[in-house]
Amino acid sequence: MKWLESKILNEEVDIIINPKKREGKWGRILGGIIHLGLNINEEAIRTGHAVIFDRRKDGLIPKLDETLRFSFK
Repeated sequence: MKWLESKILNEEVDIIINPKKREGKWGRILGGIIHLGLNINEEAIRTGHAVIFDRRKDGLIPKLDETLRFSFK
């Protein structure tokens, strides 16, 4: 992700992990990234470079008419 690289590559960051919610549903470690006082996680969502996990559309079946409309144009 170029946006994230441009923000924190080769920079010192703080990783904040909540001990009460350390691990996600699929076993991933969850944490926040802080760089120069800025919460990178929140900035990524605010600028459209990330989506809140609960709002993702993974696994949803697309509406057929919309899929066809985009496929044949």
